[in-house]
Amino acid sequence: MLDSVHAGDADCATSGPTIVLCHGFGAEAGDLAPLAQEIPMVGKVRWLFPQAPYQFQMGWGVGRAWFPRDSAGIESFLNGEILGSLAGIDPPGLHESSCELIEFMDRKGCDPARTVIGGFSQGAMVAADTTLRLPQLPAGLLLLSGSIIAADRLYRLAADRADKLHYLRVVQYHGHEDPVLPFESGQALAALFESAGATVRFTAFPGGHGIPQTIFPSIAEQLCEMLGLH
Repeated sequence: MLDSVHAGDADCATSGPTIVLCHGFGAEAGDLAPLAQEIPMVGKVRWLFPQAPYQFQMGWGVGRAWFPRDSAGIESFLNGEILGSLAGIDPPGLHESSCELIEFMDRKGCDPARTVIGGFSQGAMVAADTTLRLPQLPAGLLLLSGSIIAADRLYRLAADRADKLHYLRVVQYHGHEDPVLPFESGQALAALFESAGATVRFTAFPGGHGIPQTIFPSIAEQLCEMLGLH
């Protein structure tokens, strides 16, 4: 059962407009929580920041991961050994994290039609995989500096749901100079959803692996549109 950090409007504690945002590899749920105050939303919104389940020791403290969930796999991520080949692997823990995130959303009373799922970096990969598994598609998918992963399986999932994905809105941001997850891997993730008929808005920004403040107004605009907030 996933823990989480909550932010935003308490009046949206059940089925109101909700943003579920998954943190990246090595971070914790609280790392993204400031976005609830920094992204200028219109209206009342509940933000949920789930905590990745696997805890491991890093040189500067404790980190969290959605996947993998073993020391050898974590080491391969820390060394950057497999970051350029994520499209060809389906790492242990990815499927489990998606199932746990679906259970988390159900437990928190999220109405998919009023919920945007998203994430940064590894969290974006989990959000993408989860979206393709949800019985009911969310109001939108927000991908921040993500990458395609497990391409063969995700393409099959997308093809199987093409009739529904035609109604999905995907908003994606990626830095041109990203040294962690190459810009091209983000483009490949966008192409996956486009191939199944989803509406994808891909925005490139100057810089590397992060969420620069310069894109906050754009993120807010897109989130408000997906959630029907005016």
